[in-house]
Amino acid sequence: MWTGLLRTGAVICPVCGRPLSLSGDEKSLLCGGPRTHVFDLGRSGYVNLNSGGGDGDGRESVSARRRFLEAGYYDTLLGTLRSCLDPLPAEGAPVFDAGCGEGYYSRKLAAAFPDRLFFGLDLSKSGVDLAARSARAGGLANADYAVGNLNRIPLADASAGCILNVFAPCFETQFMRVLRPSGRLILVAAGPDHLMGLKERLYESTYPNGEREDLPGCLRLLEKTSVRTEITVEGGHVMDLFSMTPYYWRTPLSGRERLAGLESLTTVIDFEIRIYGKD
Repeated sequence: MWTGLLRTGAVICPVCGRPLSLSGDEKSLLCGGPRTHVFDLGRSGYVNLNSGGGDGDGRESVSARRRFLEAGYYDTLLGTLRSCLDPLPAEGAPVFDAGCGEGYYSRKLAAAFPDRLFFGLDLSKSGVDLAARSARAGGLANADYAVGNLNRIPLADASAGCILNVFAPCFETQFMRVLRPSGRLILVAAGPDHLMGLKERLYESTYPNGEREDLPGCLRLLEKTSVRTEITVEGGHVMDLFSMTPYYWRTPLSGRERLAGLESLTTVIDFEIRIYGKD
């Protein structure tokens, strides 16, 4: 792990901005500046490159998302992402999973595209640790993960061939900086009817989802695709799904109780995938 990614020179020190390399004992990443900065690898293989503070999702939330996604409920989205990535040139430039969480999408795509390098970044230590452990358990030498802030991405200018942004904040200025001139941003957002069945269980009145407010303004929109289908979520995965959504933090007790009593939940899932180009 890390060897292929570090060879590209893409990952940089969050302190001085110099490229990072693997230490001789393969337990740390270090820079080649006048004052060497050292970042130790965790047991799972992840590294903490967070220079801006803050905390991400906790272990319970990360584990719930992992259980839900691994059950295959969002396989239609995963298949579409695979199709979006397939025609893009590999070029040796990494695919950057911006806001990777527990690394579900980048891990699955790394397995599908063993000739590509993947780098995931998230503020959640629990999420990144789980991503790295899962990648190692799956024998993925082409997927590496770090803790870090999207408002200060530890990647060199024009180093990423593609940015994958799935239900995570879009930091356009940083994305513009790290993306290669011919690179692509694949951005996933909730469509108007996404999880409408869940919302109907939680609230007396429901409304379609609005368009996200942080869509890029400087990148050129090349393609927009909608993926919509219906799923039936079973057993404990119902509450796992609920914990993945913003509704988890703003639903009254009565709505939570109605949901907790369900053995299954049928709902529409509705994704909007936009592909942007820097060229």
